Amino acid sequence: MDHGGLRTTLPDGTPVLLREVGPDDASALLAGFKRLSPESLVFRFLRVVKQLSAADIDRFTRPDHTEHEAIGALVGRDAPDAAGIAHFFRLPEARTRAELALTVIDSFQRRGVGTTLLGRLLRLAHEGGITHLDAVVHTENSGMLILLRRLGAQMVKDGETWTCQLPVHPDPVAYPPNSTADTVRRVWKAQPPVRGA
Repeated sequence: MDHGGLRTTLPDGTPVLLREVGPDDASALLAGFKRLSPESLVFRFLRVVKQLSAADIDRFTRPDHTEHEAIGALVGRDAPDAAGIAHFFRLPEARTRAELALTVIDSFQRRGVGTTLLGRLLRLAHEGGITHLDAVVHTENSGMLILLRRLGAQMVKDGETWTCQLPVHPDPVAYPPNSTADTVRRVWKAQPPVRGA
């Protein structure tokens, strides 16, 4: 992850650092992968995945910040622990849309890590000219479905998945009036310190 990043808190007040992911994070990515339950792996990849290939690791840790963005969350104060990662991958056939991927390690789930990551990612997506984040979500991934629904995503069921389209609003005030969107608004409005300041 790059130097700096955005320091904020989870909804329960726990400190969290949101940082860009980079090639130096390959080992952290692998360690996080090994801490995911079989269920979480299926939710992330929509199939059984037992290991990441070298190509996967390279792809996930080398965002160019235009076609691909990747943000990691480090939770805690004294010895922060890698808790999750959020990506968007711009669609080549629709330049204002991007595929959303969001993963939170099991021990940090249900604490607002995903919402906090998504708040930062939505801000970056807007700055990159993206108007919608698209996600295909397993029907049993209730946490992700609730998160997207509470942010106003359009959702269509297709067999064992939901196809979700989340608007990227120019102003976060446009998200619905609920606590999930409040977290997104709070993170969106926060800005990392200027480098060198």
